Amino acid sequence: MYCTFFGHRDAPLNLFNEVKKKIIYLSENHRIKEYLVGNNGNFDYIVQAVLQALVEEGTEISYSIYLSRIDEKALNEHQENTVFSEELEGVPPRFRISKRNDLLIKKSDFVICYARHIASNTKKLICKASKSGLTILSVDL
Repeated sequence: MYCTFFGHRDAPLNLFNEVKKKIIYLSENHRIKEYLVGNNGNFDYIVQAVLQALVEEGTEISYSIYLSRIDEKALNEHQENTVFSEELEGVPPRFRISKRNDLLIKKSDFVICYARHIASNTKKLICKASKSGLTILSVDL
């Protein structure tokens, strides 16, 4: 089983501990060991930092960073964890994030999210994930 993440590009950096609690909860109570995250915006970078910290602490999980484009920074910092899906090849750059997010929904069973704006792409993704049968866990401050 897999968990993915959706949140605002401008998410506050102090979400680290709340995201960590949700991941630990899923790992311990639902045996989720595989996590999938994007690489666009603060929320994705917070999640990446949490996942890396948990791995370094010895938590038995793994994660993949799904790139929407080949990103030198992501490749340099997390080379072994990055994925650029073949399904994104040929997709115009401005549509790749949306296509990547659709792929993450298809692969996942759970979503950990941070959404504070009612009219946002994050809310739309959460609704799409919910309609696809994914279990949604919200991160709050």
